Amino acid sequence: MVSRTLRHSLLATLTIIGIFLTWSPRDSASGSDISSWSVPIDLADEISTGWQPRAAADQAGNVHVVWSAWTGQVPPDWRDQTDAIFYSWWNGKHWSTPVDILISPDDESMYAWNLQVASDGSIILVWKTATATGYVQNISVSKVGQAENAQNWKTILSIPYADMGTVAIDSLSGDWYYVYIRESTDLLIQTSKDQGLSWSNPFTIWNSLDQAGSVLGETRVVADRQGQIHVVWQENNAEYDWNPTAVWYARGVNIGGMPSFQIREVARRKNQNDSTKGWISICLGNDKQIHLVWSGGTGSREGRFHQWSPDGGITWSEAEPILLGLSGMTQWHGLAVDSSGTLHLLTTAFGLSDGLTTARYAFWKNGQWSAFQTFMPIGEVANLVVTEGNHLHGVWGANGQIAYISAQTDAPLVASVPFSGTTISPLYRATETPQADVMPPTTTPQPYNTALKSTGVSQQNLGLPALIGTFASLMLILAVIIFALTRINIR
Repeated sequence: MVSRTLRHSLLATLTIIGIFLTWSPRDSASGSDISSWSVPIDLADEISTGWQPRAAADQAGNVHVVWSAWTGQVPPDWRDQTDAIFYSWWNGKHWSTPVDILISPDDESMYAWNLQVASDGSIILVWKTATATGYVQNISVSKVGQAENAQNWKTILSIPYADMGTVAIDSLSGDWYYVYIRESTDLLIQTSKDQGLSWSNPFTIWNSLDQAGSVLGETRVVADRQGQIHVVWQENNAEYDWNPTAVWYARGVNIGGMPSFQIREVARRKNQNDSTKGWISICLGNDKQIHLVWSGGTGSREGRFHQWSPDGGITWSEAEPILLGLSGMTQWHGLAVDSSGTLHLLTTAFGLSDGLTTARYAFWKNGQWSAFQTFMPIGEVANLVVTEGNHLHGVWGANGQIAYISAQTDAPLVASVPFSGTTISPLYRATETPQADVMPPTTTPQPYNTALKSTGVSQQNLGLPALIGTFASLMLILAVIIFALTRINIR
């Protein structure tokens, strides 16, 4: 009798605690602003293994995804060794059957690095090969509606000793900006005014020659509607065993004439006890907003950091720690802004509480961050894009698969603008749309106030909400145990 009573009491305790832990306070940032996420599907579709996906959306409402894959007859020498790049696209209803668009002729490793779509329908893929003498960075192009045929891809630029290439398209002029790192020390930009047929000479944005023991890496670039270009990158330093040390930002003006860049150090590791800072991502918001998100160090509770500018990069908010309890350097973060101005974040991170490295989603609205949600399957390298102003598309690498999910926000619909002359492939498979099996919002600390300030990091007591939650849980456990013992004594 006693054991059965205790079992029932413990079951009730676990149930109550489970309900309590999955609940999180709702405020202006965490209301019901998004539909249920779709069930994750594998875009690789057992046709290939998939690693390091890159995603892009276009003005017609299509989504394009590339990923690196291994196609050899024998297992690769290491987990993410790849010899091919695959492509699939979504036309608003279905995903196309994935096809290999690039294959390494000499079994050299090759990696998809960045993907963009221009207003004329050009799909721009930045990829690299690992040779005996170093990386070679390449740009290949195709057209929307034609890219699933490998013969419709053309490599237009190859640069030896280059790495971390990324492209941005100026929506006003149509210019292409190509930013990359050469020999780990020089951050360079080249411009094309004719859809990649010709390129300007390289212009140096920044170099690390004046910083002894430093190298550059992990760059990203965007172009805004005011004619400015915004670049972010990472610094690795010998003092910290070449681990990520600092993240940087540059704002370029007078692009098309003589470039001029204003450089700003965003965040830096202060000492051996401080967490690493790296894999900085950038996203344009509505009006003149710019958002930066970067990673804290592996093993640190400072999962991610967010900083934003309301005026095109002139002034900036404080750097705010977000998604506390997450950790890890898992490449760039998926950032997308819907038509209402809400910032959506999909990142992959190790959870210090659940022990999983997988996709995590949160959003920023009215200056506050929501609690995060966790998605399965486990994996790394997250991408997030938005179509028609309110349709979110998330992609990440999942141990050889390419996981895809989607959801609708309550932001206004923005009509798509079809491309002229595109064709639709008959090789499509149905997309599943039932509700996703996701973990509920995690009980993270309350969202942080991102009131604009010039510098510094918020000094809020980040542990207080978690402490309150822990205390409440202990009180629940104690109450149920006392109730059980009371029943035992009565009987």
